[in-house]
Amino acid sequence: TDRCCMPPSDYGTGSVDGRNEGCKYHGEERICEVKARTPMLTQFESLAPNEMTISWEPRYYLTGSTTCIFLEWRVALSRFYEWGEGPWDTQPSCNSPYWDRRTCTLTYEDGLISMTKYHVQIYVACAQVKLHSRPTGSKVLGQEPLTTRPW
Repeated sequence: TDRCCMPPSDYGTGSVDGRNEGCKYHGEERICEVKARTPMLTQFESLAPNEMTISWEPRYYLTGSTTCIFLEWRVALSRFYEWGEGPWDTQPSCNSPYWDRRTCTLTYEDGLISMTKYHVQIYVACAQVKLHSRPTGSKVLGQEPLTTRPW
């Protein structure tokens, strides 16, 4: 348990004393709920015709940990059209309930289209939706959309 779950910097002092000072105005002890940390995209490339490889790594907090109960990694693609970016489509073949499975390859069987631009996003899905991580991906990192190789 913690008292009010507000970091010291929210009180302006950056000290434990500042934390205690701030908590006395916020009431009782309660369990902190900490969202999962946003994963890091490590690979997003088209290495073969009509194929896309995506890899990512988990990230951890410097102190403490998340209260997220891991459900699965979730991966989504957004296709680029002449008029703009399309909706995010979840990629079931990339979603994984296994913490150590952090690479996937999408092909035409997953709906990829040759010579088409895509963005990717990945996030941690938790047992409680409010603890899901924020998504990371090519768009968040300011990367240009990836164009799949031609046939």
